[in-house]
Order: sequence, then structure tokens, then C-alpha cells
Amino acid sequence: MRPCRAAIRGASEQLRLTSPSYWNFQRTRSWRLYSTTPLVSPQTDEVNNVDVRVGSSGRISLNIYHPPRPSSDGPIIIYLPRGPLASPEPYPLSSLSLSSGCTVVRLNYRLSAQYPFPTPIHDVLAGYDWITKHLSRGPDGLGEGSDSSGLGKLGVCGEIIGGSLASMLALTECHATKQGITAAGIGNPIADWTLITFEGQNTHPVHASSAHGGDTIMKRLNASPTSFTLDGIPTGESLLSLRDSIFPKVEKYFDPFASPSLFFRTPTFDLPPHSPTLPYEASTPTSQESEDDISSTLVRNRRSHRKYPPPSSGLRLPNMRIEVGNGDGNVLKKQGLEFVELMRRSVDLWESEEWQGLRPKDGNNRIELVRRNNSGLWQNKEMLEIGTWFAEAFR
Repeated sequence: MRPCRAAIRGASEQLRLTSPSYWNFQRTRSWRLYSTTPLVSPQTDEVNNVDVRVGSSGRISLNIYHPPRPSSDGPIIIYLPRGPLASPEPYPLSSLSLSSGCTVVRLNYRLSAQYPFPTPIHDVLAGYDWITKHLSRGPDGLGEGSDSSGLGKLGVCGEIIGGSLASMLALTECHATKQGITAAGIGNPIADWTLITFEGQNTHPVHASSAHGGDTIMKRLNASPTSFTLDGIPTGESLLSLRDSIFPKVEKYFDPFASPSLFFRTPTFDLPPHSPTLPYEASTPTSQESEDDISSTLVRNRRSHRKYPPPSSGLRLPNMRIEVGNGDGNVLKKQGLEFVELMRRSVDLWESEEWQGLRPKDGNNRIELVRRNNSGLWQNKEMLEIGTWFAEAFR
């Protein structure tokens, strides 16, 4: 069953702390702070660490980096890590904070065989709720229940799986009349998990057919992470293996919250292929149908466009910068290019229709495409460029 945003939002309301002025605030010396004042640090290299409860499923940590001259109502960029398989980030997030002049919050979502989807979606939404309630405040220190019109601007940033989750957050929290995501910097996103089986370059995924296949791939990943990447980008084989580990049910990666391209179009396939070496839970036949019946229905469908954002939803696509690596071995390049075209089409077609042609078409301007050499993964230089882009987008 696809998670409804309203349902997730309703669940996330339960995650809020009992008082808007309370949070556990852990610094290097591990002390607690109970305060109603915004978190402001005078030094760029000082990191504030915050634990946020995610309902009854545990906690996530937020690492907060402040610019040299922080402001209580200044813009905030939410950074989502690359996730499993991709090489670790080689850049300090203080570079992003310095070049953008913004507070940067690294949101450490959980993702593993023990914390599969939709856990990272819930973590990101819970962290976003905490940031908007406790960290993103107006000049008067607005809290819960206050008018949000004066609150600081918000952006989101991430690569690979972090890019997928950042896209999800940007597309579902881009409110036109209240505080929401106004800018998103995305690098090599996994925009559609359903296509990896068919469009990955490799055809023999590394997958354990036992019940502990997820644990096996994660152990192998921890032992030799570089063997699962090509120039830092996950290979088609490794993405297939990871998908089987972090999606316990097939329908989980057919959800637009996990595959954001599906906000804008229908899937290419109704069901993924059934294979004895890939024990998909959703491929189990019911009493009315056999495995042969399921296999016979697996045909390539003609993709149909979806109208997103929905009319009268109050959502408006934010300024977005999508970066893709031009390297021949980048299995995510095609997804990234299509993702850009889908969003540009949405801006030009649906927004023009909703405004009855009174607003000019600006899809190419609002949805920017940047092609990088080789893998296109961000280094410190690219992070500084993205920070400068955020500074311009927030003006």
C-alpha cells in the first residue's frame, strides 16, 4: 500500500515533542539544553548535534552547521547523505554553509536491512518537522501555532539515495503560500527504483537467495565498499542487490515517495519480473492465480503522464538544480535526465493551465540541469558551487 502524505503527516504529528521549547541538545560534551531561543553558533566549524525521536521506532541525529554570521531567521539547507553503496562524502559540510551563508543540517536517516523503506522516508519527514518547528524561526522566535509567513527559507540537498529522498521532500513540501522547500540541489538521484532491473548495465545481480540476503549484502558492503561502485557511483548489480535488501515488498519501490519520477508518470511495468533467484514477496501468487499467470502479465506498458502537483494542492515546484554525471558507466544518468524533463513539463504545462496562461513558462529556468564529467559525484569544489547556487536561489 502506498503511504499517503496526509497519513504520514498525521503520523508525524505524534512525533512532536510535548513542548515547543524542549529538545535534547547534545554537544561534544554531551549536555542537555532546554530553551526557547534559536540554535545559533558563532563559529562555522562548531557542530551542534540533536537527537530527534521518530515515533516509537527509535531516534535519528541531526548535525547542525552554522555560517560565520548566523541569523535566527536565515535560510536553512537540509543535507541528506548519499546512503549505502556510494563512496563517503569527501567534503566538509562547513563548505556548504560557508558558500551559501546558510545554516546546514545534516539529517542522518536510517537505511539498512534492519531499517528498510519506508523508514528513511519517515525519518526525513520527522527531521523536517523538527527543523521547521524548532530551528527555522522568524525574527520574533515564532513557535508552534504561530504564523509561519516570517519564517526562514528552506532548501534541501543530497546525492544518490540522499538525492532521491531530497527530491521527495522538495516535491511534497513545496508550499506556495506557507513555509516550505523553495530550493533543492540534487546530484545523481535514484529517481525510479522500478527501472533499475531493466536499465542497469549488468544482468546478474549479487543477491543471496536465503532469508538473510539483506544481511549478507550489507556485510559485504561494509567489508569492501569500493567493489560495489564504478568511479564512486553504484553499479547496476549493486543497486539490484541493495534494492532487494532495503525494500521488503515490491510495492514499496513503486511508491512515488521512494521513486519520485512516479509523481509525474506511471511506471513502465506493473510488476517487476518474477525470478527464482529474486524472492520478491509481492510475487507470491494468490489462490486465484498461478506464477505463470503473473509472469504472463509482465509486459512493458506505455507510460502516461500524471498531473503533478495536483490542482488546488497549494504546491508549486521549487527551484531545482539537478546534476548528473556524463560518464558511460553511470547507470543513473538516464534517470536523472528524464527526471529533469518530467519536472520541466510539469512547470510548463500544468502550472500554465492552472494559471490560465497568465504565468509565463519557465520550466527550463526553474529546473536547471548540470552535466558533470565522469561520475559527477560532488567534491569540495562542487559543494562550494552548489552553496553559491543556494545563496542566489534564496534571494
